[in-house]
Amino acid sequence: MLGIFGIFGRSQEMQRFDQALRGAGLNPRLVSDAVKITTLKQLKQASGGAPPDLRAFTMAAELVSYCVLGGQEFL
Repeated sequence: MLGIFGIFGRSQEMQRFDQALRGAGLNPRLVSDAVKITTLKQLKQASGGAPPDLRAFTMAAELVSYCVLGGQEFL
């Protein structure tokens, strides 16, 4: 997921999720890597092991954004 000790940089899935978080109005740095990794694993599991599609990233990012920001800030 994160590459070996960060040598290879972030995975494409993590980069897409970070972009989706930005699109949902949340700076990705406000979300811990543990939460991101868990979310990505759940997305993969829900899609039967296949890479999640863009819509799944967007929906998950909106949910995480809502949880972090709260209802008022999210709107």
